[in-house]
Amino acid sequence: MVAVVVGSVSLAGLFEGRIGGFLLGTAVAAAAGFYALYVFRGGRFRFLII
Repeated sequence: MVAVVVGSVSLAGLFEGRIGGFLLGTAVAAAAGFYALYVFRGGRFRFLII
C-alpha cells in the first residue's frame, strides 16, 4: 500500500517538473515494495515504522 501511494505521488511530482522529488519518491516506493516482498517471503527482520 505504501509503495503504491508513494509511487503515485512520485509520478505527480514528475508531471509538475520536480525531478528530485520524483527520484526520492521512486527510491522510497522501491524500498517499501522490496521490504513487503521480503516480509511476505518470511524474512527474519520485521519492524513497524509509525
